[in-house]
Amino acid sequence: MGEQRVKGTISQDGIVANMGNGIKTQPLAVAELVDNAIAAHFEASKNDTHIPKLKILLQFSKDRSTQVVSLQIKDNASGMSLAQVQNDLFHYMNRKKESKTQNEFGVGAKDALARLAGEYGPISLRTVVAEGGRKLETRIQMKSLHEIYTDGIIAEVTEVSADTETGTTWTVHSISGGVPVSNQAAMFSILGSVYRQPLRAGKLSIEGYDEDDRYFEAQYDEPKLLNSYPVGPDSRTVYFDKPKKEWRTPVDFVVNLPASLGVVGNELRVTGWVGVLQKMSANHYAGISLIRRDRVIFMGPTDRWKPDPPFTQGGSALDKSLTGELICNDLPTTQSKSDANNQFSDPIANALVQHLNDADPNGVLYQAKNYVKKHYQSSMQSQGLQDPDPVLASVAADTSPQGSTSLPSHGTSKPELHPGSPAESANFEPIQLGEFVHPHTGSIVELSIRPPEDTGGIGDPQWVTSNARVRLELQVNKLLYFEMRQANKDEHALMAVKALVAIAILESVDADRGRETRAIMKNLKFDGGQ
Repeated sequence: MGEQRVKGTISQDGIVANMGNGIKTQPLAVAELVDNAIAAHFEASKNDTHIPKLKILLQFSKDRSTQVVSLQIKDNASGMSLAQVQNDLFHYMNRKKESKTQNEFGVGAKDALARLAGEYGPISLRTVVAEGGRKLETRIQMKSLHEIYTDGIIAEVTEVSADTETGTTWTVHSISGGVPVSNQAAMFSILGSVYRQPLRAGKLSIEGYDEDDRYFEAQYDEPKLLNSYPVGPDSRTVYFDKPKKEWRTPVDFVVNLPASLGVVGNELRVTGWVGVLQKMSANHYAGISLIRRDRVIFMGPTDRWKPDPPFTQGGSALDKSLTGELICNDLPTTQSKSDANNQFSDPIANALVQHLNDADPNGVLYQAKNYVKKHYQSSMQSQGLQDPDPVLASVAADTSPQGSTSLPSHGTSKPELHPGSPAESANFEPIQLGEFVHPHTGSIVELSIRPPEDTGGIGDPQWVTSNARVRLELQVNKLLYFEMRQANKDEHALMAVKALVAIAILESVDADRGRETRAIMKNLKFDGGQ
């Protein structure tokens, strides 16, 4: 009780300034603190079957005078005792190989705080634990990791009322590098994907507010899978005599491993499913999610694993449409769970392909490789069939049976539309171009473009956040708008849109550089005065 000394120790291989370097993004740093809460909740549930559902609350705040962004992360798990704070929390320990939770490495919280606050950023801790029939609260106020690991600091320990909720609250008073409000919203989406398993099961909730007090709840939007007849190897033949079905196949197989990898029994059991997306996606749902102990982990640069085979890395139909989830609780990973051991990639990939080919040789791999939406829709129309799929229906509206593109109205050339005319309003709907990964935040962004207003002016890019999803809206001139309506989009028109997206991204992370780049683009003059 009273004042207690806390001093951290680090391994002989590191210094404070190097802490947190293994964690790639801010959302993954927050995930490390969520892992600790899940582990504490799991341990508590062994002895108490009536503990409440685990809830995580994130609260971003911004000091408008200094522009400093802070983050508070609160959970209702079992909390930490003074002994845990003094002996475990800020000490690097050997890996707990017997652990079946995500905090087996013993470095998550300290590395997460280093990633979020840096070496000198102030952090605070409040944790309440039930111990010996009492509720004890331990507090650390506005101290940096540098102080904790050099001279040590003082923690205050007090007894609190019996009805005080147990749990831990971390406050990072100044997030290192800041975090734009759009990224705050995206964090809920990313955490929804990482923790999709416990969220689905109703065992966990993650909610909170951005700096503008907008409420968000972490959710995972399940991918829409293809529901179609089987197709032939030429992509144009549709087997209408076979059942129409949703292309999703459950998997359950064993991966045999060389003894040199050090896995008990030299094998891993993998379960889950593999399917075909309704709509091809190069960035978002395409690829395999690896789930270990109820959390998505990385095998490579992103949370979507794309091994070769079955992926080709060449932008094929299969590369953009094959999806799935593989569950392997014993898959070795790094301390930040941001990169599974790549030595396991080839054995798992080869075993997956062999399993799918043995179980159903004309199944999801075959359909993902050969299904082409426009060819399928053309065959459906030739049979007098109407596919209810809204995505396919939109393609049918813009594509002739031969795959050529219809123009916005009758005739053989683009119509001359006059501002405000009914024809213009009917044809100038926003175009949804798909999704991309924000290069600085890792969040998924939906992209849409629209034509200019009646005044003819081009407005600034708009970043819109709704329900933890981020959308970038670009306004473009009518010529580029019409080009992007075509089924076979012009390569140069696509490059123009990519340039506009790149500038919008730059403006979102560095407003001054973004404005400068946009000004350069607008003021460029070429021969002929263009």
